[in-house]
Amino acid sequence: MKNILSTALLNIARMAYHMMPLAPNRRMEIQGIFYRNLPFLFSGTQSFHIWKSRQAALSSQTPAKVSRQQLAQTGQFNNCTEKLQLPWVEYPKVSIIIPVYGQIGYTLNCLRSLAGLASAISFEVIVVDDCSPDNTQEKLQAVEGIRVIINEANLGFIRSCNLGANVAAGEFLVFLNNDTEVLSGWLDALIGTFADFPNVGLVGSKLLYQDGRLQEAGGIIWNDGTGLNFGRFEDPNRPEFNYVRDVDYCSGASIVIRRELFECVGGFDTRYIPAYYEDTDLAFAVRNAGYRVLYQPASQLIHYEGISSGTDIGSGVKSYQAVNRLKFMEKWAGELLGHGRPGESVFLASDRSACGRILILDETTPTPDQDSGSLDAFLVQKTLLELGYKVTFAPDDLLVLPAYTPKLQAIGVECLYQPYVPTLKSYLKTHGKVFDFVILNRAQAAFGNFNSVKRYCAQAKIIFNTVDIQHLRQEREAVLTGSEEKAKQAKRMREIEFDLMRKCAMTVVISEAEASLLHSQDPELRLTVMPYMREVPGCKNAFAARKDIVFIGGFDHTPNIDAVEYFVNKIWPEVHSALPEVRFLLIGSKMPEQIRALESHAGVTVVGYVENLADYFDHCKLTVVPLRFGAGIKGKIGTSASFGVPSVATSIAVEGMGFVDGEQILVADAPAVFAELVVRLYQDEALWERLSLACLAKVNEQYSLAAGKDRLEKLLQHF
Repeated sequence: MKNILSTALLNIARMAYHMMPLAPNRRMEIQGIFYRNLPFLFSGTQSFHIWKSRQAALSSQTPAKVSRQQLAQTGQFNNCTEKLQLPWVEYPKVSIIIPVYGQIGYTLNCLRSLAGLASAISFEVIVVDDCSPDNTQEKLQAVEGIRVIINEANLGFIRSCNLGANVAAGEFLVFLNNDTEVLSGWLDALIGTFADFPNVGLVGSKLLYQDGRLQEAGGIIWNDGTGLNFGRFEDPNRPEFNYVRDVDYCSGASIVIRRELFECVGGFDTRYIPAYYEDTDLAFAVRNAGYRVLYQPASQLIHYEGISSGTDIGSGVKSYQAVNRLKFMEKWAGELLGHGRPGESVFLASDRSACGRILILDETTPTPDQDSGSLDAFLVQKTLLELGYKVTFAPDDLLVLPAYTPKLQAIGVECLYQPYVPTLKSYLKTHGKVFDFVILNRAQAAFGNFNSVKRYCAQAKIIFNTVDIQHLRQEREAVLTGSEEKAKQAKRMREIEFDLMRKCAMTVVISEAEASLLHSQDPELRLTVMPYMREVPGCKNAFAARKDIVFIGGFDHTPNIDAVEYFVNKIWPEVHSALPEVRFLLIGSKMPEQIRALESHAGVTVVGYVENLADYFDHCKLTVVPLRFGAGIKGKIGTSASFGVPSVATSIAVEGMGFVDGEQILVADAPAVFAELVVRLYQDEALWERLSLACLAKVNEQYSLAAGKDRLEKLLQHF
């Protein structure tokens, strides 16, 4: 009852505190009086007082950091506080709590790094001084913009952290050791994790030594309560340390939790006073409350380990590590049963929460903002993660693709790359046996790697994802162009694809039309239909608010180049004659000069790569898909439909989509008829409205993320 009343009083005081129209200095004086008169809120603690905090002046100058080389040479940081000021925020989103006991040089270095932190997130800094034996109090008085709590008696690390949390104003609490130096992006990555992932409870950073080696990439707890800092002394750039993942715990040197959840689980458990295992216990309590504990590698900082409590486990505060392990084991005995014994596979323990492990091989890293196939590959991996699997991705070239490899790592995909993985074969020799599934995307990557996968991934079900039937696309191109060389390539690709389909446990095709075609040639093939999936933004504007016609597609794809040239030369003249005020907009990545040159035609506008398609799809009236050859189902039709924008397409383009001519789309192959339908759809509001609603409904039913997730789950449960 006392705890309930205490919490209620504390919350009332917080509300009153934030509603007072007071200057910062006066606000701090009043809050200090309140807390000095409520010692019973902090059971077993002594009273304390809060210094008046000065509001930091806005300055364009950033305090210079003391180099880590100086630390190595002198053993301590510069204690100068001149111009050391942090931004004062009245209503911060984040409260950074730094408990200190001596070591003022390290504390000031930590504060300097925070002062120089460029962040879009507002934060306050609360320093809790636990009766430091040095001149900490004197030095901190000269630091602008921080809040300082001085314990009048030594409370220990845990109570000091809880005390800081109780006076914090932010939605999020960041617990930060004073012997740390935060690096660029540290805070934004930590807090951003809560928006990027569902059900997040606690997030921890990547910890580095001052010499650049890795100190910790999340922690592992074994069934005897002992812990392991995953990746200790390793190269921090290795693939296994650079993707977001669920972990047993994260060291309390840098962790974040919502204040509401911290209070709900009771804060740091005081049974572990003065220190050690309180951070591990908090992670277990957060997970026990139904939330996730995540490691965020994009949040990085240097941790000068052992400065606060030393490294000798036989003396001082560090000696409590062994004592508190027994307390921890007693409290969490049930949860520890499935954690394995020390000495078992660290590789498996680092992702113990996964329901299964999937390796995906592809030609190259997906570029989801540039082509439909990449977008599908990206969304499949994201969906597999949501289903609870660990996903490891390997491009055939094992190269890092700037911006795109980190995009996969940021959603939780482990990406393999050189030099850490010199060849896929060498990786499979070591790790292949742990995978439950291997998905081979596209014939080229599948053909070159199948034998190694079959040999080293003994327990894995091998799934061949055709993406589209490449030999069919090549055959059609050969017929259209009359190329004997294309016909030879198509024949060879047909042999490769059928060989792979017969060897693999399952083959994924993108449409019922493709499945029927393949089964007609070999009824024994094990096929499953898996259309692409798309986010469905919906239709934002009505017919009258729209204008112009769009073609969208990646131009490293031959069918798209042919389609645009065909449309501009054979169809667009009639459309432009009927609709002279209308522009034809060409949108897509990797646009060759021959496509850019089409802008010489009246009414044709070359846009090129577009980062946000909504900028155009929310305002254009229709799209055209004049493909003359190809295979698979066309992402450009689904993307357009997901915005409620209807299309005019050829029969090849609409093949396998499930879109019916006159119901969700208009279809024509003859140039004159195609032009007539474009003009009609552009001018007929009733027709446009009907097709817009119908194609949007079709996408929601058949191509939405929810539909794709359901199909993927059923596929994997089939085995």
